[in-house]
Amino acid sequence: MKRPLVTVGLLYTVGILAGRWLDATLPVLFGVSVGMGLLAIAWSRARPILLWALLPLAGWTNEVGREAVLAPDDLRTLFANGPEQVKVRGIICEPPSAKIFERGGEAIWRSSAILEAREVERDGHWSTAFGKVIATAPGLLDSNYFAGREVILDGVIRLPRGPLAPGLFNPRGFYEQEGIYFQEETQSTNDWSVASVSGTLPVAPRFEAWARRTLALGLPGEDEPLRLIWTLALDWKTPLTEDVDEPFLKAET
Repeated sequence: MKRPLVTVGLLYTVGILAGRWLDATLPVLFGVSVGMGLLAIAWSRARPILLWALLPLAGWTNEVGREAVLAPDDLRTLFANGPEQVKVRGIICEPPSAKIFERGGEAIWRSSAILEAREVERDGHWSTAFGKVIATAPGLLDSNYFAGREVILDGVIRLPRGPLAPGLFNPRGFYEQEGIYFQEETQSTNDWSVASVSGTLPVAPRFEAWARRTLALGLPGEDEPLRLIWTLALDWKTPLTEDVDEPFLKAET
């Protein structure tokens, strides 16, 4: 067999697809997987067949285990009854992103970040929590918020919205594939605070801030042409305005 890993990958992928489309409980899948693995060790003659059969089963078990509620402090258990006003303490997993929209001729910023929740405050009491949250806020976050920093957010935790109409993009389904089942919606960036000042700003954000200042030297101020320069030169967040989107489409960027 010239490409054995292709067959391995395909069989494992079949198991992942089975985990998404077929119902099975994690204890049953885990028990069958362990039993088949032990049987493959003990029964040498049937070992090749059992190992090939174990590959899709392992993919199936992994997919179900990734989405299973295993802890009592899982966010899906804590907030099963719907939206709730809470404070969430967690670690920023990835660099926050920002988008700019144009509404009524006015530029509107909106920031978002993915948090690994550690604690939640309900009725004045903090308790442990587990799970990822997509946190959003109108406005632009400053450089104090970066990947690895511990923060506290005060807002409403809810399920991400579904598609605006059948067939359109489904944010809830997209985030669920990433293991994110809740959104913390804050009213402004003032609802964000730094919980721990440990850690320093990574090199990449510091370089981007310096490069943006340098590219803006001699220009009258921040406007759409300058934002376009930032985006082309630094892979900056694309401003979602018609005046900027059109040249991007024409340049096939």
